[in-house]
Amino acid sequence: SVAEKTIGDIISLHRQIQMCSHQMHHGIWEPHHHGREIRGMTVGIVGYGRVGRQVSVLAETLGMRVLFHEIKHDILALGNAERIDHLDDLLVKCDCLVLSLSGQFNENHATFIGERELKLLKKGSVVINNGAPDSVDISALSKMLKNNHLAGAALDTFPSQHEKRDELSSTLSTATNTTPDSFESPLRGLSNVILTPGLSGRTIDATKAAAREVSTKLMSILMSGSTATCVNLPQVEVAPPIKTIHRIVHMHRSVPGVMSNINSVIASTGANIHGQLLQTDGSHGYCILDVERSHGKNHERAQHRALLKELKTKLRAVPHTMYVRSMLRSNNTFG
Repeated sequence: SVAEKTIGDIISLHRQIQMCSHQMHHGIWEPHHHGREIRGMTVGIVGYGRVGRQVSVLAETLGMRVLFHEIKHDILALGNAERIDHLDDLLVKCDCLVLSLSGQFNENHATFIGERELKLLKKGSVVINNGAPDSVDISALSKMLKNNHLAGAALDTFPSQHEKRDELSSTLSTATNTTPDSFESPLRGLSNVILTPGLSGRTIDATKAAAREVSTKLMSILMSGSTATCVNLPQVEVAPPIKTIHRIVHMHRSVPGVMSNINSVIASTGANIHGQLLQTDGSHGYCILDVERSHGKNHERAQHRALLKELKTKLRAVPHTMYVRSMLRSNNTFG
């Protein structure tokens, strides 16, 4: 949804749709021929993450040349997109600057794109920021728009102070409090600027997709221990355990000796390990243990349950352990 809005902003700014619509709403019929087609233009994407890559594919489909700047060297270009290692080299080449950044850039809360960077852009370029609030210096952007160095801009996020207040008001809002927040910005009143209150990712479709993804991932981690795409855990993607397996997950701090202690515990209990998987992220270790399940007589199954209980108790006592848990079985019970 963010990528779609970004492409829509690029088209709207170059065709001056928002300006013409504003005039029509005020009873002014003034056709003009100042609009431009984006086919053949160069879009420069700063931040080639998931959204940046989606913008890249959509822009190339519309006939645009795509350049991108990304500090992570393990991210590969899609299609015919070209990586530009130095930001200044990208700025002087692009007709549309798309900021697709996330997070805080430094401890001083400084903006990533300031007046110096904006001056490097071609005269008549446009700037799109649907990413991090502090990606661009709003005052410098306003100055470049007013002196006609830039042809337009579209912003969906704004500096940290207003962003924090927006989050707080969203958290505290109730059905009886429907008063909208006030908004102040040097960009207000500029006819060649599209301003939206954080709408990029807020669509009905995006909300449904997020709900499906979250519930699917939650069930995956409960049933199989799979942590694929998790941002705060070592990433492991595994199939759900078969019926003859009791799966245990052991989360621990990634320090020397933990796996040795875990294996010693397994040996001391006599548990038969069907499979073992370990993944670390530098700070944490995520170990999956598939313990063979007993399918004998009642007393044998009781003995096995006692063994599993002993195994988990001893695993919890291993130094640097964070948690130990069993996975949800296919019959919706925890083993």
